[in-house]
Amino acid sequence: MKKIILFITILMVTFSLASCSYGESPDKIEKEPTITQIENTITDVVGNVEKACIGIRSTTASGQGTGSGVIYKESNGEFYAVTNEHVIAGATKIQVYLGKVMYYTATLIGKDAKNDLAVIKFKTDIYGGSAKAIDINSTTDIIKAGQTVIAIGCPLGLENYNAVSTGVVSRVNSSDGKIQHSAEINPGNSGGALFNASGRLIGINVEKMTQTQTETGTIAVEGVGYAIGMKTVKTVIMDIEAANTEVERPLLGITVSLVNRYIATSDQVVLLPTSIDQAPVVSEVAPNKPGYKAGVKVNDVVIKIGTKDVVSNEDIVSVLSLSKYNEQLSIVVLRKNTSGIFERIELNINLVK
Repeated sequence: MKKIILFITILMVTFSLASCSYGESPDKIEKEPTITQIENTITDVVGNVEKACIGIRSTTASGQGTGSGVIYKESNGEFYAVTNEHVIAGATKIQVYLGKVMYYTATLIGKDAKNDLAVIKFKTDIYGGSAKAIDINSTTDIIKAGQTVIAIGCPLGLENYNAVSTGVVSRVNSSDGKIQHSAEINPGNSGGALFNASGRLIGINVEKMTQTQTETGTIAVEGVGYAIGMKTVKTVIMDIEAANTEVERPLLGITVSLVNRYIATSDQVVLLPTSIDQAPVVSEVAPNKPGYKAGVKVNDVVIKIGTKDVVSNEDIVSVLSLSKYNEQLSIVVLRKNTSGIFERIELNINLVK
């Protein structure tokens, strides 16, 4: 997995794909849209949203990098934009690029390294500039595989400012809402927008998969990009604005191992109740941490955290990634009693440092 901020030397990856779908014949056959109509729809969307898409130049002690961002608010003559935390990490200077060689000095409002998001603000008074905020409150949470997506950003550098690529939603992670899609994204797209065909912002591009390891060696991967879903983006923006600084996320101080009865060893299977096929099982509890103080024990089977039912380790991570220090969080575990029977136990955890 590669974070897609651009530094010095990179390799361009290109691909093409097509998709089709089949279903029962409707009572009335609708006329298929023409290629021209499809192109016009994408062109219209880009024209409506591109003024909210920005380039970002980040200067650090070790050099300069570029990324992308999205303007989500204008207040008192200042524009607020969201980007990835890794785009501005360690920056001594942040500049916003709006094309036509115009750079605007930006101020970092705050960041959330756990969720890889940051908020910056800037003014366009110096040169005038053309910027417009997009309404993120009207974004939809209904994201399904197969939907058309449009990525806008600065792949391979600011010279490719507001470059457009299209694809489809490949899948949506049920744990954290992260969107896997096939639109081409490359180093420099980090922090940039992912829109649906209606022009609604549905995610912030964050990374892509370029290769994977198999039993026979390393193979190249194409068409696998990821965007942070808007539920997470909007929550993090509100937390950053409220804190007006870096937002830290709490830890439980426990280690869990995912146990699946169909692939686990025999000594692992006995850790699960017969009614459960898969769940995270606590393998370690750090002393004097929130989990320890709440009474979490080794071999506890975690089935719920907060309001979220748990079937994977990612379910726990997704809840903690949007929690804050000094909150109280409930966790439900199944624990064997002295008779070897699993009992349901609800614990309240104080999320303190």
